[in-house]
Amino acid sequence: MAEGYDFLRFLFTKYSESEYLTEAWTQIHESLKQFLQNSSENFQSMSYQTIYCQIYKSTCKGYKERLFDDLKKLIIEHCQNIKVQLDESMKRMIDDRSNRHKNIYILQFINFLHQFQRAIDVIAPLF
Repeated sequence: MAEGYDFLRFLFTKYSESEYLTEAWTQIHESLKQFLQNSSENFQSMSYQTIYCQIYKSTCKGYKERLFDDLKKLIIEHCQNIKVQLDESMKRMIDDRSNRHKNIYILQFINFLHQFQRAIDVIAPLF
């Protein structure tokens, strides 16, 4: 019985700011960034269970609001980067006035939309 109590005490002992950043958010951030970018470059495999455990521990250890804010900030940053890329493509399309650039812009937009939807489909069950 004491073992179960020790585990609960460990689980609900509040993280310090540095523990949250080093033990939880860094791993969660890297995984979520890879999901959002659908990146296979430098892909570091991490199981759902590992990510989910980090999220669960962060929530139990008093960082649920911070975790939500960090997640929101990461997604906003990603969307802003996509917007910059699309704005550059649109500028090329307007400057060149060619159908080729129009088609490239549309395909790029669709590709970003599909990537984002796939990432959200993977990220949502974790939270």
